[in-house]
Amino acid sequence: MNSVPQSALATKFNAMMVVARRDFVTVVFSKTFILFLLGPLIMVMIGVLAGGIGRATDNADQPVIGVAMTALDVKAMQGSRDFLSDYMGGAMPDFVVVKTLAPGERFDATA
Repeated sequence: MNSVPQSALATKFNAMMVVARRDFVTVVFSKTFILFLLGPLIMVMIGVLAGGIGRATDNADQPVIGVAMTALDVKAMQGSRDFLSDYMGGAMPDFVVVKTLAPGERFDATA
């Protein structure tokens, strides 16, 4: 009498396991479930890329202006830049003397 209920119970248990396995495989290998799992990873990758772009713009070089003038004009330009830089909190671009010209000499920037 005990063997009959156990075999019926075993048969029902085996049937339950077959249904559970099929449902599990159907859910886990569906496209929706895979996208559900990958969604947070995609957001993290977007955040990392945005952070990298932000860091790259923070490390951008300070702008520099090339100056080709007579020595007196270069001195006046540097003085004006230094004077304005104090008021603008150092936001003025730096000047680089490309060439000091003699009076009356011309400078060709395209050459």
